[in-house]
Amino acid sequence: MYGLKRVLKFIQSFDASTSGQISWKLLSTLLCLLDAPVPNQIELHKYAEDLQNRSENGYIEAEAFSRVI
Repeated sequence: MYGLKRVLKFIQSFDASTSGQISWKLLSTLLCLLDAPVPNQIELHKYAEDLQNRSENGYIEAEAFSRVI
């Protein structure tokens, strides 16, 4: 899938302090997002409209938010 060299370069790009370490939580999240589909403009507009329609006074409950995604 991904070679070791590519994974190491990926990890290095998120080491802002150049300490040679990053958070395991950040790494886990980034690896999950690596193959995640990126929405196009039409999909983003639809999500924004759905959130707007479900919000009250600019806020949205967690349950309603999870239904949009």
